[in-house]
Amino acid sequence: PVCSGCGFRDQRALTIRDIRRPSARLGRGGSISWGRYASDPALAARDLRVLCLNCDAIREAAPAREAPPKGRRFPR
Repeated sequence: PVCSGCGFRDQRALTIRDIRRPSARLGRGGSISWGRYASDPALAARDLRVLCLNCDAIREAAPAREAPPKGRRFPR
């Protein structure tokens, strides 16, 4: 297993993530079912990625970096 974001190889820091659902984790205690992907490998190849902890954290934080709305921030 290798991180699909950066190529990191230490298995202790790798996780499987559903790229369509930002907070979903696969595996024990996760919110995604293995059975769904075991019955449809094409779906697994499309939706799942192996990510290291750094790439996973960056991916989760990316939507929070949106530009603030234009306009007056402090109307007087």
